[in-house]
Amino acid sequence: MTFQSESLPRPADAREIVGGLSARLTSIRSAPWFAKMLRVVGWVWPLALVGYLTLYLVSLGWGQIWQSLPTSWVFFALIPVLYVLPAAGDLIIYRRIWGAGDKLHLPTMLRKNAINTAFIGMSGEVYLVMWARRHVGLPQRFLLHSVTDSNALSTVAGWVLLSSLLIYLAVSGNWAIPLLPADSLWIALAAASVPPCLFALVLIARRIPTVLSGRQLAFAFSVHTVRTAIGYTLLVSIWSLALPSVPLSLWLNFLALRLLVSSLAILPNRELLWLGAGVGLAGVMDMPAAGVAAVLITMTAGEYICHLLFVGLPTLTSKLRLAFAAPRTAS
Repeated sequence: MTFQSESLPRPADAREIVGGLSARLTSIRSAPWFAKMLRVVGWVWPLALVGYLTLYLVSLGWGQIWQSLPTSWVFFALIPVLYVLPAAGDLIIYRRIWGAGDKLHLPTMLRKNAINTAFIGMSGEVYLVMWARRHVGLPQRFLLHSVTDSNALSTVAGWVLLSSLLIYLAVSGNWAIPLLPADSLWIALAAASVPPCLFALVLIARRIPTVLSGRQLAFAFSVHTVRTAIGYTLLVSIWSLALPSVPLSLWLNFLALRLLVSSLAILPNRELLWLGAGVGLAGVMDMPAAGVAAVLITMTAGEYICHLLFVGLPTLTSKLRLAFAAPRTAS
């Protein structure tokens, strides 16, 4: 069979199509109806999640959930540690690659992570770049690209650890994730391992243009990997403290599902999404649904309390201090 040359798109035609699509997307994003739709989705999405959770929890029984609430003080003590850990890792990285020193503090990174949790993913990074423009004194291009480079390294570190966890569960015979048939397990594991391996090879070969030096990339990747591994260990430890009757192998499978849900960074209110998915999957995985629901509800509430204590109250106090100082300055 022969093909007519006219049947193949020319490069100029392809550029015209891409340009037309880009212009169309830009016009849609700038349309008033699109902004209204985003506001509606911003309200409907969390309300739908809360509605689903309420119906499911009612079916489990509030009394049974109340009796299953965690009682270990270590459980509650580890929640703030787990909350602060990602911000502490980012603080170490950005102080190093920006040379920020004492200009960059933990509250700034906590605020960035809180914004990411409450809104669509990457909103916190936008806040961080805007903060750095005012305080660090580096070019905006460097700030923007260094943040995207760090985020890419964090994603790769997460994928490497997730792939390692999935491979361990398969090799050890502890696989209990109900969403994947056994006959396609290794295909899925191979597919999960491709993104981090390809990215690591391309990065090592320096085929991806970055604003960070090789040492800075290695430093950021190391911090992200160690921080992520500690976070996963803390998370499983917290779950095991609350429900010691559940085998560790099931908690590791539960962690893998948690990581897959958390990868949906485009969706807002991911903690509510995981809460709904987690309590729904607990029964399928032969875990005590009421106990798992009690643990996840407590941890979600603990995270929002940490948002209030570590981000909300300090921000409010700062604004009140400025508001009361303004009349004195004027007088």
